[in-house]
Amino acid sequence: MNRRDAIKQSFLVIGGTAISTSVLSGLLVSCQADAKLTWTPTFLTEDEAKTLTGALDALLPTTDTPGALDAGVPQFWDQLANDFLPAEDQQKFRDGIAAMNTD
Repeated sequence: MNRRDAIKQSFLVIGGTAISTSVLSGLLVSCQADAKLTWTPTFLTEDEAKTLTGALDALLPTTDTPGALDAGVPQFWDQLANDFLPAEDQQKFRDGIAAMNTD
């Protein structure tokens, strides 16, 4: 497996199957109302970026160590999706983010 395939597979596993959408939906309930985006997405829409940012902040919050937002993880995922995913997988990624916003 080459590096590109490894990154793609890791991205899909982390973004799609490791965490169920129902779990993330529960985590995001309190995050959505206050979501303020502090970066400009390349691939995602602003609403999708807010959802991703909220989910990552809920999963890896800042404590006595830096969290996902401090490390730029939402921006990293946005850039990965833009640069490495084929159109079909980009749509799956968008669909997964959309699923986090449904009950």
